[in-house]
Amino acid sequence: MPSPEWFAPKPDPLGRLTRFAWLPIPMVVIAMACLWAADPRTAWRFPPLFLLLAYGPAVLAVGFICLPTARAFLANGQRSALMLGCGMWVNSLGVVGGALGAARGLDVNWAVYNSTYLLAALCHGVGVAIASRPTIRTGRPAAWLAAAYGGGLAAVGLIVWAAFAGRMPAFYLPGQGGTLVRGLVVSATVAIFLLSAGLLWQTHRRAPSPFLYWYALGLALIATGLAGSMLIAAPDSPLQWVTRTTRAWGTLYLCVAVLAERQASGTLQVPLDWVAQVLGEHAFLAPLDRRRLPALGLRYGSAVAAVAAAYLLRLAIEAWFGRGLAPYLTFYPAVMTVALLAGFGPGLLASILAGLTVGIWVFEPVGQLVFARSVDRLGLVIFMSMGVFMSFIAESYRRARNKAAVYDHEMARRESEAKYQTLFNTMAEEVHFWRLARDEAGRIRTWRLVDANPPALRTWGKTLDEVQGRTPDEIFGPGATEHYLPVVRKIMAEGLPHEFEDYFPHLGRHFRFTSVPMGDYFITTGADITEIKKHQEALKDEARRKDDFLALLGHELRNPLAPIGYAVHLLRQAGRDPDLADSVCAIIERQLAHLTRLVDDLLNVSRISLGKIELQLEPFDLVETVRGVIGDYRPQLQENELTLETRFRGAPVRIRADRARIVQTVSNLLHNAIKFTDPGGRIEIAVDADPDGWGHVRVRDTGIGIRPEQLATLFDPFMQGKETIGRSRGGLGLGLALVKGLVELHGGKVSVASGGPGQGSEFTVRLPLALAGSALPEAPPAEPHPASRPRRILIVEDLLDSAVTLQLVLQMAGHTVAVAQDGQAALDQAEAFGPDIILCDIGLPGELSGYDVARIIRATPGLKDIHLIALSGFGTLEDKDEAARAGFDSHLTKPVDPATLGPMIARIPPPVSEGLPDGPCTRVR
Repeated sequence: MPSPEWFAPKPDPLGRLTRFAWLPIPMVVIAMACLWAADPRTAWRFPPLFLLLAYGPAVLAVGFICLPTARAFLANGQRSALMLGCGMWVNSLGVVGGALGAARGLDVNWAVYNSTYLLAALCHGVGVAIASRPTIRTGRPAAWLAAAYGGGLAAVGLIVWAAFAGRMPAFYLPGQGGTLVRGLVVSATVAIFLLSAGLLWQTHRRAPSPFLYWYALGLALIATGLAGSMLIAAPDSPLQWVTRTTRAWGTLYLCVAVLAERQASGTLQVPLDWVAQVLGEHAFLAPLDRRRLPALGLRYGSAVAAVAAAYLLRLAIEAWFGRGLAPYLTFYPAVMTVALLAGFGPGLLASILAGLTVGIWVFEPVGQLVFARSVDRLGLVIFMSMGVFMSFIAESYRRARNKAAVYDHEMARRESEAKYQTLFNTMAEEVHFWRLARDEAGRIRTWRLVDANPPALRTWGKTLDEVQGRTPDEIFGPGATEHYLPVVRKIMAEGLPHEFEDYFPHLGRHFRFTSVPMGDYFITTGADITEIKKHQEALKDEARRKDDFLALLGHELRNPLAPIGYAVHLLRQAGRDPDLADSVCAIIERQLAHLTRLVDDLLNVSRISLGKIELQLEPFDLVETVRGVIGDYRPQLQENELTLETRFRGAPVRIRADRARIVQTVSNLLHNAIKFTDPGGRIEIAVDADPDGWGHVRVRDTGIGIRPEQLATLFDPFMQGKETIGRSRGGLGLGLALVKGLVELHGGKVSVASGGPGQGSEFTVRLPLALAGSALPEAPPAEPHPASRPRRILIVEDLLDSAVTLQLVLQMAGHTVAVAQDGQAALDQAEAFGPDIILCDIGLPGELSGYDVARIIRATPGLKDIHLIALSGFGTLEDKDEAARAGFDSHLTKPVDPATLGPMIARIPPPVSEGLPDGPCTRVR
């Protein structure tokens, strides 16, 4: 296999000059055609110029071609370089010999010139033909060099001696010009030079090289000059001077080629890389079969067609120019064309047919195969020899091109395989190839592994050698083939890709596979979707929990609504029975508190998850705080017939926390214990501290207990045991989530323990103690309840029932109250009614919201002193900040306890206009 670097494009040291090196060829052809057509018979002799054109190229060839190629051959044994150098060596010696023979006559001069040029052309052709084997096998390049150059010198010497001694056929006859022998020799020389130039040019087109480019053009110029010399009618005519100049120019190009190669590569390594096979390897020697007969018939038929076309072309030329043409003039191109296109066998056949055609239809007598003259027999021998030689060179070139194509295909295949292997080995997904194994009936019996990439091997825990060629049963264990057999039969029957999922218990992983059929093979890709499956299950579980939550929410909201509805009915029927009215009001108060607790839990869990709760930290005694919570729940404990035991530390347990949030936390735990403990049960609350700086609150009960599988998710939102619904425990599953969130906001932890169903449970809250030396705040002195004074109050509320009930509550407290149901009405009432206080909802119908109403009132001089209280169902810190920015003095979250609203109104200072006569105030726009 040839070295890949030989095919790499080489730099051109001559640059732009190379692009225009081909221009002399068409210029010379045009000049020679014009001179031949004009046929100037004048002769011009100028010996210095003749010597320059004769000896100058010879000296250049020896110095710049023969010697460098000889050194290159000695260095690397490249026989093609040897033959190219030997060709120019013979040509240079022939030029010297021909110049010496010019004094003896033009016939001797031409005999030496034309014969040595033919020998030089043969050397070049052999150099191109043997270029596929660049190194010498004998290991004695000096002997080969001496033999080649010595043989060339001997051959030229023999030609010169034969010409001088008159032992060569006539090449020139005075008054008649060149003879038939000269025409044969020069025609063969031109054909070989052109063939060699064409092969070099084709190689340059595939692998650009300055050497190939310049050398091909040089040989083409020499061949053009020799072809023009065949048209010379008179010695030293202008046409002969043009041909001499053209040959010298071609030799100069050959020198440029060698110099360019030496400058580009540093050493002369002629870039010819073809594979020339011996004749015995030709296809026609191989056994014939029916599939090859049409191709063989076409190839050898082309030889017959080419010879026939050449003969018809000769007849046409003879009809135009007469019968003075060289006999083989049109047959050389035919043989060369057939050899290049069809190979050695058809080229040899074309040579034989052409020789027979010339002998029968060209030589006299026509119609008989007669070669009466010795010169005709010599011409036939030369033509057949040249035909064999050109066929051999063309076949070598054709085979070299085929080998080059095979090499290119192999390189492309290797590159494609390298890309495939890179992609195959770097894919994150599993990829494995399988080959089907069928039974005698053609049914799929099993399949064997062809290849698998590293991710698949890592999943299987095996190496490729352990699994390659194995069946699924041998790789994965018994039953694997039977498990996947329906899938494989389905994809092979349908011929379409198929997706399926599978779970591997020994790995604990889910995989999604895609199998694609490919004849008797199929490829399977697999992706680990375990995390996707977990995510999907989590989403399903979350959706189920939300559905359960919505069902519980509907249940929990309906529970207090039912007694409230009954209480309303009883109030209507009670008349003036005060005892019944008090009992009904107590029911409504309890259920309203329950509803408020549900809504507060929902809001607090949402705020914690969004990080929107701000703690108001202060130092306080955890023991006293828990005592206060217990006091609030004593009525429920008595109502549920539960026993409460307390174990408190004697000394205070100082913590620094948000007192309200800690109260909420302990309250939720105690409420949870009461709810899930049956009557007669016991609840224990303990508060203590450890030396590590942590305070503990433990709430233990003897209730229904917790299943072990529920402990991990007990503090998640909306989580409840299934026992709670059946036993009517109620709740939304938010209390414990709220406890966990509030405790963790304080830097603490909450945990739960239970012996199982019916074994009760214990919740432990762990909070960091306050730093040593932190003093507990003194209890603020009780504020005296401010005396209630009548106020003028405007209620802005779009919900009429809420507005009317609040109006009645305030009127019963002695206040004068007006109602407006949208923003514009509120502004109109503020001007007409002149309120001291406005209780304003935020979400109002129409174009003005509660914020807009507050901004307009604060911007109106006659109204800006009114005390504004925001009354809204939105109670986050952002909502309160937005209300303050709009101009509200305070913010209350619905529903508002009248017990809270009354004292708040009483603490509001009276307006500046207190004591002035009642009347509308003026609104300044």
